Amino acid sequence: MRRRDGELRGSRLAIAIAILAIVWSADARSATDESGVTGIWMTDAGDGAVDVHRCGTELCGYIYSILRLPHPERPALDDRNTDSALRGRPLCGLQVIGALHADAPGHWSGGWIYDPKVGKIYGLDLTLRDRQLSVHGTLQGAFALLGRSVTWSRPAAPPAKCVAPKPPR
Repeated sequence: MRRRDGELRGSRLAIAIAILAIVWSADARSATDESGVTGIWMTDAGDGAVDVHRCGTELCGYIYSILRLPHPERPALDDRNTDSALRGRPLCGLQVIGALHADAPGHWSGGWIYDPKVGKIYGLDLTLRDRQLSVHGTLQGAFALLGRSVTWSRPAAPPAKCVAPKPPR
């Protein structure tokens, strides 16, 4: 009976080690996948850059650089937001991506993206392919087919980081 108890304990230990190895490798794979998508990305129009990074267990993104302004003499404000109470916010540093969860290697879904050019929030999926990021926005609550995809790329060198204007005193 003692030998059987020892074998049973040994097999339980082997199972526990196997489970830990699987969990550890999944965590390592997730971290590797995430590190490929984090960093600075140039928008498809080349008019700005977004800094994508980890926010807790999710991915998020903030405006890092604004390269083309319609009125360079004025600060870039969120003046097209559908919520009039938010129209005075500076665009520089504004969160424009949130709530993305990894669901497969190189793919994140279930998030949102804010388009300051139209002042609206859309559903978001990201797919990383060969140093390019496919950004697929959808009408919130709509099927993924009712959307638009654009491709963001890594800059050769990060553009200058924008500085949000100081609020008036």
